[in-house]
Order: sequence, then structure tokens, then C-alpha cells
Amino acid sequence: MAGGLGRVADGGGAALCLEPPRLRDAPRYALVLALFLAALAAAVVGLYLVWPPLATTPYLVVLLVLGQGLWGMRGHGTVRRRLREARPNGAWLVCNFSGNPQRPGAGRPLLEMVCAEADERRRVLYLDTVVPRLVEYYAELGFKEAVAVPARYAGEDLTVWRMVRTTS
Repeated sequence: MAGGLGRVADGGGAALCLEPPRLRDAPRYALVLALFLAALAAAVVGLYLVWPPLATTPYLVVLLVLGQGLWGMRGHGTVRRRLREARPNGAWLVCNFSGNPQRPGAGRPLLEMVCAEADERRRVLYLDTVVPRLVEYYAELGFKEAVAVPARYAGEDLTVWRMVRTTS
């Protein structure tokens, strides 16, 4: 289970990808904030060089308010934030898990093998699903519901379940 790993069941009946743990979000936000402040400083210098009266305090306040508004518009906020909050540190994401409809049941041995290997290596796994019947399926394999987030996609209301499996 080294970085970004894929597995295929015997005979190609199912496939699964594992994504290694992500960096914590704090360094990413610190980088974005540093870049925003650098851009703001460059804008102030640019304004001062072009038209010095624009670089006065009231205009800087307007720039800061606009910047804060743009920062608040990033992403779709609540769904991503709630899923991010339920992401266990150091866990591996089970993504793109799919089975061949002509070979029902082919995916279970593959997922059981990955779970056994995760137990062996003391790795935590997590996945997301929007299919209600799969919540029970993953629960049978040791995954527990961490959070259920209501969402809207393509005009349809749905629920995103984040399932986490700790080592047994």
C-alpha cells in the first residue's frame, strides 16, 4: 500500500484505488493566506505607482473586504468542510471502488484483501458513498459511519456518507 495504489480482482471483476494520506489542511491555508497577503501588497504598490490617492486607507479597506468576500466564496463550503472534518489523520482513501455488473460479488474479496492488508499494516481506511444500500455493505466489512452530509448535485438531493474503518 505505497503511494497511490490500484488493485484489480482476479479476472478483472472489480477494481479499487487507494490514495495515500493527505497533508493537514493548516499548512495549505497558511500558504493561501501568505499568497493573498503578497498579492495585496503588490496591489498596494501597484496602485501607489499608478495613482497615489488610490493607495490610501479607505481603498485598502475596500480591497480587504473584497478579498474576504472572495475567500468566503471558495468551494461549496459546508459539504466539503464537514467531510474534511471527518477525515481521519493519516488514513488511506478507498476511491474508485467498482465492480463488474456481469460478475456480482467480485468486489467483496478485493475489498476484504485490502482491509486485511490495512489491518496488517495498522492503516485506517475511509471512503465516501452516496448509495444508501452500500452503507450496510461497507458496515459488514468493518466501516463505521463517521458523518452523513446532505448535499445537492445536479438538482437532486442526496446524502454523502463518510465511512471509516480502523484497524481491528
